[in-house]
Amino acid sequence: MIEGSPSVWVAGDWVEAPAGTALFLPRGVEHALLAETERARVLPVFAPAGFERFYGEMATVGPHDVERLVTTAARYGCEIAGPTPERPLVESAGGGGDAVC
Repeated sequence: MIEGSPSVWVAGDWVEAPAGTALFLPRGVEHALLAETERARVLPVFAPAGFERFYGEMATVGPHDVERLVTTAARYGCEIAGPTPERPLVESAGGGGDAVC
């Protein structure tokens, strides 16, 4: 994480990820990011390469175009599984869905 303090849901557990944190999100494990600050910047690294093109395609799509999100993700082998799980004892800010990539 470069800036901000997102919370990350990985395989059923919430993890706080302030700036400076590095996370490993293995392929095939459900995960979701929830921005907890007004601004958050993440530096993703993909191995093998290729999935970064998904973000390029999604850069011009609005946050509520769920159909395009699901369709585009599927082309890259990523399944949008559902809404972001609620955080215990913390009011959720809503947002995207869980991804299985």
